Amino acid sequence: MKIDDIHAVRLQRFRTLMEDRFGGKQAAIATAVGKPANYVSRIISGNKKLGEEIVREFETSLDLPAYWFDGLADTTAWPFPSVSRAAYESLTPEQRRGIEQWVARQVEAFGDTHAPGVENTKKSA
Repeated sequence: MKIDDIHAVRLQRFRTLMEDRFGGKQAAIATAVGKPANYVSRIISGNKKLGEEIVREFETSLDLPAYWFDGLADTTAWPFPSVSRAAYESLTPEQRRGIEQWVARQVEAFGDTHAPGVENTKKSA
């Protein structure tokens, strides 16, 4: 893949992530990655390229798999066997954000108490 192609893929994935996870708010994603809002604005406008070092930093900051911005991460695994991926993806970005936030609260509430040999004493949020 040519370098211009990889930059285009990264930019598209950044924009999609900003829309899906942060409601399209540049300030919100800027805070999450630890950069000023004007830095994100320059990325969105195409004036700042998403280079190798910065996308790896963003993947870490956003808890994304390595090489996610390049489209190379394994995104085929689906963690919810009772919910089809197609049904989930048919939801609006706002609905998906709500579900993601709910799941995050559940994971936080349960913490590591589901590790083998550990009894769960926490309740669902």
